[in-house]
Amino acid sequence: PDVLEIFPGRSDGDFADANSAVIPIYMHGPVLRLCYERLPSYTEEIWQALEKSSDNACYYALRLLAFVRDLEPRPALIEAVFHEDNTIRRLALQVVFNLYERAKDESILTMVRARLEQGEAHEREAAVVALTKLRDRFVIPQLIDMLVEPNAEIRRRSLEALQRLTFQVFGYEPAQWMKWFAAHREDSDEAWLAAAMTS
Repeated sequence: PDVLEIFPGRSDGDFADANSAVIPIYMHGPVLRLCYERLPSYTEEIWQALEKSSDNACYYALRLLAFVRDLEPRPALIEAVFHEDNTIRRLALQVVFNLYERAKDESILTMVRARLEQGEAHEREAAVVALTKLRDRFVIPQLIDMLVEPNAEIRRRSLEALQRLTFQVFGYEPAQWMKWFAAHREDSDEAWLAAAMTS
């Protein structure tokens, strides 16, 4: 009865394919709006959906987890950053980024770094993207080493990551990157940006 009082009318999920355009969650129907209202009561079930279910369930689980205030960095969330579906990957990365911005939990970086070091090619590529968004300076030496990686896409992603993290443009020349990083390793991001703007 309380559900009907809050959300009179049809109670459907209006589910869309995970690859469709991102729509505000309140537009997905009364059931999802109800989920948002009662989110703290069933966060554990949302985690279970993320861990075991279809792409659609994974997509909606991530959409709902984005609203959880005291979210913890579980492996299933990091795993979603490496999902084969690009929309799910991007959404998971946004949830992870927001979580990291709030908590500054180093375990997040540790889990993503592990994929950079030991993952398959597509996982390493996704790890480069994720660590760039998380502004992880710790991996800069590894990114420099990856400029001579046999995989062209990983080389390209590594170069983009270095340019975004450091604001420098040295191309695919590891020696130049290493020399610059050795001289500026201790400088702040702001100092790196200011130097790039004045050079």
